[in-house]
Amino acid sequence: MKTASDIFFHEKDNLFSSQGFTLLELVVSISIIALVVVSLFRMQAGSIDLVEGGRFYTNAPVLTQAILGQIRIGQENSGISHEVSEGFARQYPGMTWACRVTDAGNGMPGGMSGAGKADTGAKHSEEKALADQQELAGQILAHTRGLKKIVVAITEADRTYEITTLRYVPF
Repeated sequence: MKTASDIFFHEKDNLFSSQGFTLLELVVSISIIALVVVSLFRMQAGSIDLVEGGRFYTNAPVLTQAILGQIRIGQENSGISHEVSEGFARQYPGMTWACRVTDAGNGMPGGMSGAGKADTGAKHSEEKALADQQELAGQILAHTRGLKKIVVAITEADRTYEITTLRYVPF
């Protein structure tokens, strides 16, 4: 007759009688875990990059407007054509900006700022049209004396935000 202890120990031997995991099962399970962990790290790095890019592209337009406001009220360098490049204060470490202000008339298209002379065999109407075009270009330049082309670029690491605008600047 079997006692309770015989049954218990006999069944216990049956429970632990398996050979364990094979090496192949361990390698496959570790590989799956490694793939999951690597995917999570890549996703985390991508999320951090998106957050940093969002922060930059949120702050850059605001900072650009601040720079344009400083130029408008004349707190920056005086003069008609100049370039300025600086870094921001402690609030935005690593961000730098560059600003270039030029006369808007300097960038007029070739057809407006000085068209070439007409061919010697050209008709009188073509010469008159050319003269009218040159006169119009002179009138446009006369009205754009205070108009400036302003290019502001803000950079941080590998990101750049650049804006080009035409503004009336009183300097």
